[in-house]
Amino acid sequence: MKLTLFLLVLTAGVGGSGGLGLPAAGLAPPLPAAFQRKLTANKLRFTMPAGSVPAAAVANTWFRSDYTLRFPSRQVEVRYSIWPLGSILKEYRRTAGQPGADLLVDPNELYPTQAAVVLGNLSGGQTPELREFPPGSAKHDFGADWGAMAQVAPSREVAPGFKHCLLVALHRRDVADVYCVYLFQKQTDLDWLVAQPTPATAPIHALRFE
Repeated sequence: MKLTLFLLVLTAGVGGSGGLGLPAAGLAPPLPAAFQRKLTANKLRFTMPAGSVPAAAVANTWFRSDYTLRFPSRQVEVRYSIWPLGSILKEYRRTAGQPGADLLVDPNELYPTQAAVVLGNLSGGQTPELREFPPGSAKHDFGADWGAMAQVAPSREVAPGFKHCLLVALHRRDVADVYCVYLFQKQTDLDWLVAQPTPATAPIHALRFE
């Protein structure tokens, strides 16, 4: 079952950035160096969606954005956050076998809990169910070992001026957890983010693991 179809079915039932200069016509803007380093270090590929421009994320204590973009033709904003696993995996494995190590949780097993925490932070405490992607679609569409999504109303502190928020959470074993936050005003905007003439070019597929 393709992820695009899954997203359309689901949405049918749900009533610190830099480099903000605009590019020359027809050219994608250069990515901020810090964001590009994170992409490379965590085996990620990013394609700037057509019609989008870099934007500055709203400063808040609840969600750190590594890169933010918006679509001037619509009231839509997308924020990306990459959580590398490398250093915490190294520490977890270093302490394996030591006293008390049996109380530690493998960082590769934390992703469902962390995704739920991120969702609560975005929404001011709402806890809707995270809908896991169908088997195989997380790998096919995002190069991830696991993926899930949920839609909430974002808190005013996180996203003033936006009515809806879709969180897409991804996990790649031994590499990173990724959170893609889509902010929009109308349900039709979410349909547009998901459904494009060529699914691979849909904004929702802009960030994926290699």
